[in-house]
Amino acid sequence: MYPSLTGRPVFRRRTPFILTLIPILLLAALPLRAADVAGSRDPLDLARMPHSWIVGYELDESLLPREYALGRVDKTKRNVRVEHEVRAAASREWATYEMPAGTQPDEVIEHYLGVLNTEPLFSCRGRDCGRSNLWANEIFNAPFSMARMPISSTSPLSAKARWWRCM
Repeated sequence: MYPSLTGRPVFRRRTPFILTLIPILLLAALPLRAADVAGSRDPLDLARMPHSWIVGYELDESLLPREYALGRVDKTKRNVRVEHEVRAAASREWATYEMPAGTQPDEVIEHYLGVLNTEPLFSCRGRDCGRSNLWANEIFNAPFSMARMPISSTSPLSAKARWWRCM
């Protein structure tokens, strides 16, 4: 309360300050993006999809025979069957990214095909790929990454960069 020339008390309004302060504090509390998993990096220093972050990372520098799925994945009885696969001796660096809500699979595929300057060796979408749980558990060994996404947004992609050298 403050005195006035008319003798009546004047009340100063503090509401605008409080209403202005609350949104600023809420905005300061929101991170711009989630942090990457500790010790991770972008494989081959490729430019990542904007606003994405790494939720899983693995580096195995051993030159070992590895299999890469290039077709539909199904299971018959106890055996996992891949329609087509390629075997090569290679080291492996693996990063699993989470994309911001609303990111379309086609945007991500276009981005990485552009970064790699290549065409896909294999790609599929949804049920055409086979069972998503087999891709997650048997192929990618990352059940957490694909368990949260609907089958319609499952889009595995295999590509070989033009600048990679085969040994």
